[in-house]
Amino acid sequence: MNLINSGHSMTRKKPYFDNLDTMRFAAAFAVFIFHAGRDVFEFFQGCGVFENFIWLTKITDKGALGVNFFFVLSGFLITYLMLWEVQTAGRFSYAKFLLRRTLRIWPLYFLIVLLGFVVFPALFPDFQTSHHPVNYLLFLANFDEIQFGATDGVNFLTSPWSIAVEEQFYLVWGLLGWIILKMSPTKTTLLKYSFFFLLTFALLFRIENFEDDRRLYYHTLSVMPDLLLGCLLALVWYENEALFALLKHVKPITIVGIYILGFAMLLLKNLIFVGPWVVAERFAVALFFAFIIADQIIHRRQFPIQTANVWFSYLGKISYGIYMYHLVVMYLLNTYWLDTININQTTPISAAIYALIYVLLSWLLTVILAAMSYRFFEKPFLRLKERF
Repeated sequence: MNLINSGHSMTRKKPYFDNLDTMRFAAAFAVFIFHAGRDVFEFFQGCGVFENFIWLTKITDKGALGVNFFFVLSGFLITYLMLWEVQTAGRFSYAKFLLRRTLRIWPLYFLIVLLGFVVFPALFPDFQTSHHPVNYLLFLANFDEIQFGATDGVNFLTSPWSIAVEEQFYLVWGLLGWIILKMSPTKTTLLKYSFFFLLTFALLFRIENFEDDRRLYYHTLSVMPDLLLGCLLALVWYENEALFALLKHVKPITIVGIYILGFAMLLLKNLIFVGPWVVAERFAVALFFAFIIADQIIHRRQFPIQTANVWFSYLGKISYGIYMYHLVVMYLLNTYWLDTININQTTPISAAIYALIYVLLSWLLTVILAAMSYRFFEKPFLRLKERF
């Protein structure tokens, strides 16, 4: 039973895949581009300058897949660390696992909840939301989004849905891992059986609800394949180091070909996965993202410019804040800046300039807010988390 170290020594110190920080940034930036693109084409559609570029939305809309990538990565990391803990400490502590997840997720999650249900309603008299705070307090935001999200104008209360899904999954998968690894700490067979059971359950749920877009996108059972395939990557990696070592010897042209086919699938997914085939979409996308994670860990691919690597790595570290804050920034800009501009009466050039300013300002303010949050708000909890 081996745990491939991928350049990380097998010590008591938790393994950290620093090169995956760039992937975190890419996923967070993709989600930002998705929402920024939606806003630009919604708020500036009447000015006449963007109607010839509507095809761009077919690209920017794929940014929503950044959430899928986060799910796959989360499934991989929590399972990898679970198995690493068994190998190095002799057992897996479910209580410490939940405590670590709590210290990482809860502070920022509940800050957004506080803004959405307490602070903004108190500061802005016209602020209204149909979301229910109890659902957010109980980490049921994804189910709340299914019911109320389509008609609610407070976009930044959408982001917590994926965090709620992860929290639900951590409770179940962590408990299964604790029970199974306590019974048999040297074997993962029962974990694999659990994986296939849950994956089959998710498949049946997607088949049953393939015509319901909101349930397919937000329901825990529907998105569970992302998390589970990340878990499977960790399980297989854990027991088959030699298998993954073979990736080092795959010809570069083959790797490039897989990337080309994978990204083509992402761009054309709305044409490929239509009708009943939408059932298979999450499985196919998750498999490609699992390949990216494996390839990135094994080959440690980086940009040729070191400065870019440093910046992207840092942005990856604050990616949780980027993901959670960007819709807050956009909401404030939409409500208290764009509403002061009569966009439909501006010239096409002026509208294009406003749109560019909106996107750049949204990104700049999001990064500044996420950086400050990481430094002054999240880091104390992260330091405490490292003790467990």
